[in-house]
Amino acid sequence: MGPQEESNNPSFWVRILCKQGQLAQAVDLLCGMHPPPSSRVCLFLLKACNHQRSLFEIRRIHAHVARYPILLTGSLADYLVMTLARCGALDDALHLFLALPSRTVYSWTAIMSAYTECGQGEDIRKLYLSMLDDCVEPDAYTFVCLFKACGCTRDLGLGKELHSEARKKGLTGDVYVGNTLMSMYGKCSALKEAEDVFKGLDSRNLVSHCVMLSTYVAQGEGGKALLFYRQMLDENINPDRLASMLALQACALLADNEASEAKEGESNSLSLLQIGQAIHADALRKGFTSDIYFNSALISMYGKVGSIMEAEQAFQVLSMRNIVTWNAMISACVDQGMGDEALWLYCCMQKERVCPDQLTLVFTFQACGIYKELIYLDIQSNSKACLEIGRALHMDACKRGVTMDAVLGSALLTMYGKCKALPEVDDTFLSLLERNIVVWNSVLTIYVEQGYNDKVLLLYRQLQEENIIPDELSFATCLQACAALVEKDAPNSMAQSDEHAGIFIGRSLHSDAWPRGSLVGLSLGNALLKFYTKCGLLSEAEQVFEVLSAPNLVSWNVILKAYVDNNQAERALQFFSHMEKQSVSYDQVTILYVMQACSITASIEVCKCMHFLITSTELEQVPLLATTTIHAYGCFASMADAQALLDGLPDPHVAPWNACISGHTGEGNHMLSFYFFEMLKLIGLMPNEVTFTSILSACSHSGLLIEALELFKSIDVDFGLLVDTKHMAIMVDLLGRLGNFARIYDMFGWIKAQADLSTFLCLLGACRVHGNLNLADQVFDAAVQFYPEEAPLYVLISNIHADAGHCNSIIQYRQHIPQQADELEYK
Repeated sequence: MGPQEESNNPSFWVRILCKQGQLAQAVDLLCGMHPPPSSRVCLFLLKACNHQRSLFEIRRIHAHVARYPILLTGSLADYLVMTLARCGALDDALHLFLALPSRTVYSWTAIMSAYTECGQGEDIRKLYLSMLDDCVEPDAYTFVCLFKACGCTRDLGLGKELHSEARKKGLTGDVYVGNTLMSMYGKCSALKEAEDVFKGLDSRNLVSHCVMLSTYVAQGEGGKALLFYRQMLDENINPDRLASMLALQACALLADNEASEAKEGESNSLSLLQIGQAIHADALRKGFTSDIYFNSALISMYGKVGSIMEAEQAFQVLSMRNIVTWNAMISACVDQGMGDEALWLYCCMQKERVCPDQLTLVFTFQACGIYKELIYLDIQSNSKACLEIGRALHMDACKRGVTMDAVLGSALLTMYGKCKALPEVDDTFLSLLERNIVVWNSVLTIYVEQGYNDKVLLLYRQLQEENIIPDELSFATCLQACAALVEKDAPNSMAQSDEHAGIFIGRSLHSDAWPRGSLVGLSLGNALLKFYTKCGLLSEAEQVFEVLSAPNLVSWNVILKAYVDNNQAERALQFFSHMEKQSVSYDQVTILYVMQACSITASIEVCKCMHFLITSTELEQVPLLATTTIHAYGCFASMADAQALLDGLPDPHVAPWNACISGHTGEGNHMLSFYFFEMLKLIGLMPNEVTFTSILSACSHSGLLIEALELFKSIDVDFGLLVDTKHMAIMVDLLGRLGNFARIYDMFGWIKAQADLSTFLCLLGACRVHGNLNLADQVFDAAVQFYPEEAPLYVLISNIHADAGHCNSIIQYRQHIPQQADELEYK
């Protein structure tokens, strides 16, 4: 056809109008064509309308071609079905599909694709079975569509069935089928299956690698994602922008996991920063950094690994910033505890007329909670300002009409909780329309942190009444509340008995959370371990530990600590030996508990082995470990080893010096205790309360009253420290043994207000030795106000009066003695 003939052809002008974007005129021309144009012209026009999502024009085309049944066949009919569905006219698409004289694999795939794109993937199984009933065999594109639907609906069972069918048909080696199949398994959290599909692909393209990377990141496997990225580089696969973004997200994920585990001394942030910097440098060479979404991932990564300066640089170089980049920068500040900076960025964002979304508000609520903590550390009187900021943010969100969903509501509750604004917590909680388990867990956590343990258990009951299914965090929080209730009543003899309500409820929670024979998550298992060990129920803690499928280091450390705390140091060392046989990698906390057990059992060989480990790993620079080791050597009367450790410390710290002073005091070498006390001050260290406890003990054991009085006075006058109960108890013991009751009378105001039971008993014992009946009566009267049920008080005062021959007083006191005193000895 020549140029002149072509220009007179209406089909030619339809194409021209489509290319110019004049769809209405093109459809007008089409509808006026008699006889109708070829299906190729209609298909060209449909594609143009589909590109612009022009449903009105698509329906006009449909109405026109419906007049000519010959056109409603083949690829034109299939494409019309898909186009109608993609533009939101699913009913029209289905009506056309059912009216087709013959349905091919393409039309079936088109309608399945339409259902998936319209969010109705749950109907895919019925459509697939209907397709088979129609004697139409699915092809690779059909399975791509089916796997997409399974991924959208998270239907792993159907996905595996379809995978099996695709394998039988030999389609799983196809790269497009394989990529979609991997994506489906990733969305269904089936990581191993996704890996198997990747390994089984006949050929892999960059998309295959990106899908696998995305799956690792989505499943929280940051380490595997980075190893996979490294493997890509080793295989000379050039990462694109998406792959580089996913690698940055993997770095951020690992840093986030590390922060949540909070393992002291085991930080990988430096290496993660270096990996992130290398990805950044590669992206600069490839020009990825001009992309706003890549830069957002870059900002988030730098924020997570702690390099806030580089995050700010990546943020500042952007010429355009959208809500995603602002959220990334605000989140980076929140991650680094810079609440004030995050709130300032929120104000700047609004000045640039960027409207905050729900995620922005989540970050700003978190920032407000952080800012409150910072202000509390600096100026306690101004801490209420943070609550006002939080209220203003809340009000701003309400004015904007922001939907308070579960995520945002949970962040708001947490902010009010950190500000200790419990009335606002209650009001917000009651006002939320959506109260899922995340919201409930936020409220439970707030009240357990504020010490309202009874209310936590009441809320848990309410949660069940509202048919909310508790998760592991819910159970762990309630178990924490139960343990706190038991610990609160610890002085009471009933505290750790089976009759205590906290133990009864905790066991009930255990039964609810962990039915017999079922598996349990590690976080719940560790919560149960902590609950039983805090309640002193070691046998039950051991039973929980034994059935944990894969206990982590926290699990081992909880049991180890329980043995030490419950005076079972030998079992602690046996348990540690079991740890070593199981090749469990231990940390500083483990070593600390082992050293404490060594101190109790005088296991000097184990102590020296642990000391060697501490030295070889340079952990002796950690003050707490050095202090515990010196204390252990002091218990073995091996102060030469303690002295050598102290001398080898690179940086002086008061805690190891305190341990050394205490060790010499325990050996009875009081002169060395005083020597180290003076040396501590000479090297520029400031004594603390523990220092004075040790040096006053040295004075007490030596009977050095004058020196003790001078040191006691200097605690407040010279060093500005608070005199605590231990200091007073030591002084009372020394003065009582020396019979210096005049000075005891001077201190009696403090004794009546703050002394503990052991101090009262010590003072009564001194009164009995020295026959000071008058002071004994005063001490007893003060003591029973705080400890009315403590039988030893009644026994001692009764014996003191017996020594003085006051028979009437003896009868009077013995009438009030609690029943448990019957087993005590009278004289």
